[in-house]
Amino acid sequence: MIEAVGMALLSSAVKLVFQKLASPDVVDLIRGKKLTKELLQKFKTAVLSVNAVLEDAEEKQITNSFVRDWIDELKDALYDADDILDGIATEAMRSKLEADLPTTMGKVQKSVIEAVTSSPCNTEDPTQVEEQLKKNLLGKKFLIVLDDVWSEDRVHQEFLSKLLQYGVQGSKVVITTRNDSVANAMRASATHRVKKLSDDDCWLLFAKQAFGDVCSDSHKELEAIGRQIIKKCKGLPLAVKAIGALLWSKLDADEWNKILQSDLWDLPINETNIQPALRLSYIYLPSHLKQCFAYCSLFLKDSSLEKDRIVLLWMAEGFLQPSKFETMEEVGHRYFLDLVARSLLQQSSDNKALFGMHDLIHDLAKSVAGQFSVTLEQGDTTNKIVKMTRHFSCSGASLDTFGKFEEALSKVFHSRVGKLKNLQGTLSISKLQNVVPPKDALNAGLKDKKDLEKLALEWDATTPRSERIVLESLRPHTSLKSLTIQGYGGGIFPDWVGHQSFSCITSIHLDQCRNVCSLPPFGQLCSLKELSIVGLDRVVTVDREFCGNSSTGSSSIQPFGGLKVLRFEKMWGWEEWLSSSSAENEGGGFPDLKELYIKDCPKLTGGLPIHIPSLAKLEIKSCPKLVASLLRVN
Repeated sequence: MIEAVGMALLSSAVKLVFQKLASPDVVDLIRGKKLTKELLQKFKTAVLSVNAVLEDAEEKQITNSFVRDWIDELKDALYDADDILDGIATEAMRSKLEADLPTTMGKVQKSVIEAVTSSPCNTEDPTQVEEQLKKNLLGKKFLIVLDDVWSEDRVHQEFLSKLLQYGVQGSKVVITTRNDSVANAMRASATHRVKKLSDDDCWLLFAKQAFGDVCSDSHKELEAIGRQIIKKCKGLPLAVKAIGALLWSKLDADEWNKILQSDLWDLPINETNIQPALRLSYIYLPSHLKQCFAYCSLFLKDSSLEKDRIVLLWMAEGFLQPSKFETMEEVGHRYFLDLVARSLLQQSSDNKALFGMHDLIHDLAKSVAGQFSVTLEQGDTTNKIVKMTRHFSCSGASLDTFGKFEEALSKVFHSRVGKLKNLQGTLSISKLQNVVPPKDALNAGLKDKKDLEKLALEWDATTPRSERIVLESLRPHTSLKSLTIQGYGGGIFPDWVGHQSFSCITSIHLDQCRNVCSLPPFGQLCSLKELSIVGLDRVVTVDREFCGNSSTGSSSIQPFGGLKVLRFEKMWGWEEWLSSSSAENEGGGFPDLKELYIKDCPKLTGGLPIHIPSLAKLEIKSCPKLVASLLRVN
């Protein structure tokens, strides 16, 4: 089933490569290399030919090793083409390994504690966890239910026996599992088999999914085929629902026969435990839904999914196909509801605004995503991020664990951000010291992200020679509204920081940029309302350049015309604020400033703007020379 992700991505890749071949940039590039128009046409024809055989190969590759080998070669070729056109390297990887035994055991123990105490268990120490278990269960009568257990390891049986020893007589532990071997390994005192659905019950469930409110009696031919299909589902409700949803609204007998006669029914359930019916429900998804479905593998099992959030993530990834009649959000909502209608997502019974995935459906999503998508879970120390990783999420992992991924994350930085074609809202990029070579930051293409509103750029360590190149390359679109730069180690900021073309920016925060010696001309940003400058140790003088004035002292822009809050903190080297001859002292600067904070600036001697007509709050703290200067003036 791992190869199935190749088909979904191949189909999308073929379309993407073809679109890029037709783009003006590629045509210009080919002209620049003196390649012939005929060669370009041959390449297009080859791509179209590949697309024509993908649908037939999609099913055959699962049972035919030669087709699978051909697909592997095709994947290499297509992704190499995409590398050339867009800097993306890709190759299907094996699905990620299951979490190791100690991690699983720890999760079970902590889950029991949290269920008993109704509060989070924050300790990671196994001894403390066991002590808390004993403390909360000793002398009590309890019923513990462990759902969907897979492990046959003896340590789990010993753990459950210990739980029963803590409790009084009558305490019970109930386990649900799909394997008899698990029940045997746990030495269950009694077992109960959940019966499979009868054929009649299966048909009722199937007909509800496939026909909706339409009576199946009016489609006798389809009913005959459908009853044969449900026999292959072997009484499993989820399989029946998935296949029924797959055939919903399809009234063509050929479509139903195609499902009935598929070779996939005859495949054994392998170690991924993916039912044939679920394989089919994925394979027959439209290509645009396949990548959206696989993306949901990033979320942990039993996660609650918010439709609006998922749609925005799909939109950022470029998964949504533009429509003349719908907004991108409407397209995304339609995709989402399509997955719900196919029983691949299900609405929560407790909260209609939330959705989830059945465990088996989640297994399917993880299987088809492979290592294109990686989720880092708590206690997971295995480095699964590879060069081909496209999507990454981190859930509950400690900082120490996450630190092991920093180097690997830096390798996929430019391809990850650069692919977010419709990125909007807020973006935070940390660990920028890991971007090597520095010019790779250009591939993020932030200057093209016109819907990006808030941007935070963070370094944890300084490499001054390369950091200015990285920051220069991360220039955002001029529609940006909020900018935060933290830990930057360069000596000066690139010209775009403070450039007057950023007419929409309302908030700027500079933090711990310790090597910077001078401040950008923030005074010329007409929409700026909040400015915070913290920890710029090497700034000695704040002069007229800060207000946006030219070297001649003239400027057509009112300095800081919209600024309401100005904050300076921990400016250990700051000595002078040269404002005495600047426009702000003539009533032209800071006309709307409401709050001014100056803290931990021990060397600052004075020079504050004198005329600030709207100032309502002035706070000066740990600035002894400034305070002395003000007292002398008074």
